[in-house]
Amino acid sequence: EHPVASEAPTHTPADLPMGDRAQQRLRAELRSLLLRPENRKCVDCRAEGPTWASINLGLFMCLDCAGVHRSLGVHITKVRSVTMDTWHPDWVKFMGQVGNYRANCYWECNNKYNERLDPRADGGERQRFIRAKYEEKKWYGVPGAAQPSQQQAKQQQQQQQQQQ
Repeated sequence: EHPVASEAPTHTPADLPMGDRAQQRLRAELRSLLLRPENRKCVDCRAEGPTWASINLGLFMCLDCAGVHRSLGVHITKVRSVTMDTWHPDWVKFMGQVGNYRANCYWECNNKYNERLDPRADGGERQRFIRAKYEEKKWYGVPGAAQPSQQQAKQQQQQQQQQQ
């Protein structure tokens, strides 16, 4: 599991600060986070100018990738618009703590062949890539941790099956 996802704040709509000034301040903070070099492109397809976010994964994405994220379900990713939705201060803080670079250090840690999603990818290709990344955890890993080779992983799996 994404180590920082367990730190993600959870709030119900009743917990949200509804004042216009509070929301204006939070949106200004979000805009400044989007100006960071690592957040200027979509976390998945690298399209310029993301305007959507996953508040439990701490990453920014484009509209097209946000649609796929929404289809994964809230048990995987909770999507919000940076410009249209109401935000909680803890969500903004979490976004600042994670961001696209740190998130991809985990979600693409084992992307050895540097598989990438093109910003112009069609819906099917986008769906396959994002599902592989977050639902199947195809490239997930902990940066700096020793990752078993595919051969070692296969041997471990066979040993576990023999023990059953």
